[in-house]
Amino acid sequence: MLEDLFLLVLQKQNHHNLNIVNLVLTLAIIYLMYFLYTNFKSQWRKYKLSSTMQGPKAYPLIGNVLSISESKSGSYFENKTSKLIKRNSSASDIVRIWIFHNLFVLVKDPIHAQDILRSTAFRKNEYYRTLFCDTALGQGLLTNVSWDTWRRHRKIITPTFHFNILHTYITYFYEETQILCNLLGEMVKTEEEIEIDMKLKLAGFDMIVRNVLGVQINAQSNPQHPFLMNMIDTMQLTQLRLYQPWLLNDTLFRLLGHHTRQMKSTREINSFIKSVITMKRKEYENERSKNNIDSNNNINNNSNEYENDLDRNKCGMGQNDDCKNAKTIPDIIKNGLNQDQEVNASNLRSDENQNLKGDLGKHVKNCDEYDGGLKTKSFLELLLEMDTPGDKLTDEEILSELSTLFFAALDTTSTSNGTALLLLAMHPDVLQKVTEEIDSIFGGPDYDDGRKPTPVDLSNLNYLECVLKENSRMYPAAPTVFRQVDEEVPLGKHILPAGKDQKHLCFFGYQLQQFSCGFSCCISVACLLIYILQEVCSM
Repeated sequence: MLEDLFLLVLQKQNHHNLNIVNLVLTLAIIYLMYFLYTNFKSQWRKYKLSSTMQGPKAYPLIGNVLSISESKSGSYFENKTSKLIKRNSSASDIVRIWIFHNLFVLVKDPIHAQDILRSTAFRKNEYYRTLFCDTALGQGLLTNVSWDTWRRHRKIITPTFHFNILHTYITYFYEETQILCNLLGEMVKTEEEIEIDMKLKLAGFDMIVRNVLGVQINAQSNPQHPFLMNMIDTMQLTQLRLYQPWLLNDTLFRLLGHHTRQMKSTREINSFIKSVITMKRKEYENERSKNNIDSNNNINNNSNEYENDLDRNKCGMGQNDDCKNAKTIPDIIKNGLNQDQEVNASNLRSDENQNLKGDLGKHVKNCDEYDGGLKTKSFLELLLEMDTPGDKLTDEEILSELSTLFFAALDTTSTSNGTALLLLAMHPDVLQKVTEEIDSIFGGPDYDDGRKPTPVDLSNLNYLECVLKENSRMYPAAPTVFRQVDEEVPLGKHILPAGKDQKHLCFFGYQLQQFSCGFSCCISVACLLIYILQEVCSM
């Protein structure tokens, strides 16, 4: 009797468990069917719209991965993509590439690129978060995917990049490039080939650290500095995920051990930058406290003297233009410069560009009026001084902006300088003209080693400016822009499908000759090339 009762209870329990299992399986199948249906519907829409675009043959599941991911080299990736564009598009078309189920639209026509960048339907792609925001490269202006945060940071930070503030960094450019030239001079004596890319990277990194953080790590004499090595390691992992798209999958990235390595570098980088922020903030607070005490002791005398000066119109209505126009660095940061305080450079020598003004020159005022006798302040120090209510960045926000600056400047500076030197070596006639222009300003082989260049000197190097811009046009240091579209957008005769996995790369459009003016050139690139060419010509 008891055995029969036990068997009956067991059967009912098994039946109950079976019902639960069946229910779970049914719900799972329904969810899977819904997931497949919605994804198939959106994917089919993508295939349909992209079928009107030209592009290489895509294979099921993997797309065009084999065509562009055969190497870890970024230059290889760009060369392969460039060939795909040239082979599959005309000058006014766009190209589609499939990487697994993700659709990439490569834009060559600058008109299409302009439409993408101006449209409010496009926003920064989620790849920015995967590649940058979750790493030591930070959530700065270049990588932040939050519109509100980006807009607030941009409003605060933009004034610190005014040309009259950047001009104060020329001293650092000069000093670090002198070290580089001395090292190259010793290496040239061996009459062996020189791998200059790393030398340029080390010099650029020393410049960046001094200008951004206000400290020295002497990477040129200590290339194994932990901060430098961790930064390079982080950038290599970021590039690896770009050139091997399957690593964009976070799970696979973790399984292969790359995530652990990345987090280790991130912790080391953040620890170093945070220590510098703490030190600089303490220095700033001490200096501000000291200045407040001094100003309170002298405020009455100074205010009376200032009122008398205004009555005599010394600094008010134009009797003394130098006094009226002079601005301190804090004034420039908060208010910028008036148009009448900027000086245009002379026209370029080329008749074809006679109406083009030098970008370096149009912002130039005699540097002695602004930075003469003033301490060169780093980007970090300028941010710490911005303590206006509502405009103050937290230490974490400052950390993100500083990290992003290192990422943006490290490889781009060395790449621009390296390609410029290579192109000059390949074109001796252009090198001769650049050398003659530099000699005309700095005195040729007999130039004074102790003479530091001024912003006015740079504004007169019009031919060199053209060379740098042409170099940037032909070989841009950062040639890609990722964008995500949340709604279907017409682009020429095509329609871009919507979806979070739509990546639109503005690629190679600037190589069209009608845009030969190039980009605005970086002051540090111009300074470094000037010094290197001077040293080479004097050897």
